[in-house]
Amino acid sequence: EADEGEGNKDSEIGSFKGFSLKYQIKDGPAFELEGESGEIDRAKNEIYLSGGLKGKTADGYLIYSERITIQQNENCIKSDGAVTVEGPVFSITGRGLFMDLEKKTLKILKDVNSVFDAGAINL
Repeated sequence: EADEGEGNKDSEIGSFKGFSLKYQIKDGPAFELEGESGEIDRAKNEIYLSGGLKGKTADGYLIYSERITIQQNENCIKSDGAVTVEGPVFSITGRGLFMDLEKKTLKILKDVNSVFDAGAINL
């Protein structure tokens, strides 16, 4: 869903603003994302999203970034910018993101800083 959109189903490039997106792979978890603007490149099968992005994984993890690319052929989500991932007992910040939806893995690539809620972890 988007507030505004340009392009049509026959054009290779389309753009949209004020969006809420649900991306799901076959037999895999859904990933929800909302933000300010995006562009879809049908030739490359990629979606470029930007502006105050807030994502949520099927198991409840939150992801914040300013730029994300969804590579539909590989079912992965990437970012080269600042990113924050929040879970029930932790918060991780860094630069760069690689999320493989098929393997259900998420990597923060560099400048990683993590904070854990000690009260929620049994040591």
